[in-house]
Amino acid sequence: MNNKIIACFFVVLSFFCLKMFAQVPQGINYQAVARNAAGDPIATQTVSIEFKIRSSTATGTVVYDETNNTSTNQFGLFTAIIGMGTPVSGNFSTISWGTNKYFIEVLVNGNSMGSTQFMSVPYALNSPNSGSTGTANYIPKWNSTGNNLTPTSKLYDDGTNVGIGITSPKSTFELAGGFATNMYKTTGTAAITLDNSMSIVHVVTSLASINFPAANTCPFRRYLIFNQSGGNINTSSYIKLDGNTDNKVPDRTCFEFISDGTNWYLLR
Repeated sequence: MNNKIIACFFVVLSFFCLKMFAQVPQGINYQAVARNAAGDPIATQTVSIEFKIRSSTATGTVVYDETNNTSTNQFGLFTAIIGMGTPVSGNFSTISWGTNKYFIEVLVNGNSMGSTQFMSVPYALNSPNSGSTGTANYIPKWNSTGNNLTPTSKLYDDGTNVGIGITSPKSTFELAGGFATNMYKTTGTAAITLDNSMSIVHVVTSLASINFPAANTCPFRRYLIFNQSGGNINTSSYIKLDGNTDNKVPDRTCFEFISDGTNWYLLR
């Protein structure tokens, strides 16, 4: 094939597949169609493909350059893997995908087909470069602008225990510092049924009753009921510390209940 025909090639720069390999960084699958001046596919021929990755603009600095020798199929389609060719300059594995715009320039047999912007960051390739280093067992987090990972957060996970704001937690979950939870305050007199949004219930009105959800639907859920209504509040049946059952929360008391998956128990 002569250079005149080659110079008339154009490449469909649609990325049929931007495929991230499971073990990164390795490369990005690239497919395109080579056609002649008449628009016909250049079928079943060997072509030399060069990829230049440019920073910031379509004519920006080349941060990585490689060549690939491949063949078109009967439809003129060729496939190459960006990042796995023969390097001319730069290092594909050190490209900081999350910190800049990048453009791919494709050359077929030495003739430039133009540059096209990567419209999304190859996140699987970006991950190893995000935050560069971190602290063992600390889970990284996105920074305030959401475009990069910072190496550590307050969340610690050693594979056995998890801690927030603490290193080397000794329990399955350990928290350093305080935490907040919602409190439901009664406003009427109708009976209420507790759900997973009512961890603390402040009773200030005379309710008909407080109903617990079925114990088998919420194992280990807890409720704290603080009664300032001026009278006893009827509840679902629960088992007291002495093994007897009861079904009320007396006035001016604070009771905590827990489900064991079968029954509700009074903790305190």
